[in-house]
Parts: sequence; structure tokens; C-alpha cells
Amino acid sequence: MADIPATLAAIAERIESDEDFAMRVGEDARAVLEAEGLPDEVVAAVLAEAESEVVGFALPAEDAQLAVTRIAAAARVVQQRY
Repeated sequence: MADIPATLAAIAERIESDEDFAMRVGEDARAVLEAEGLPDEVVAAVLAEAESEVVGFALPAEDAQLAVTRIAAAARVVQQRY
């Protein structure tokens, strides 16, 4: 099993520093979190905390960026639970 706190911290940091990764998170956060090896319940907790699953390109850029930022913040909140 992955080191959940370390994985969540790495995801949050990567969202904030890697524009391509952030874009992938914006397209489908669930798929990206699952690909990082997080258990289903952790993925669900991050998405619930962020209140967002798929940002999609239909949103204005500033709204999409806000949603991706919320995923990063949610990852840090859930990290504290582990």
C-alpha cells in the first residue's frame, strides 16, 4: 500500500508546481488520484473535501484553476487524517 500522507503531499505539491499535471487533474481528478495508487476511500475523501470530481474545459479558466487548487488543498486536508 502506498504511503498515503506522502502520496497526498506529493500530489498537492505537484498540482501547484506542474502545469501539465494540474491540467490532467482538471480534466479528471478521480482518474489522476487513482493512477497515483491511492485507495478508493482516500480518492473519495479528497473529492468530497474538494466538492469536485471533474473540472472539464467547459469552465472558464479561472474557475478551472480554482477547482484544481481546491483538489490540492483537499489533498492536504485528507493527508492530516492519516
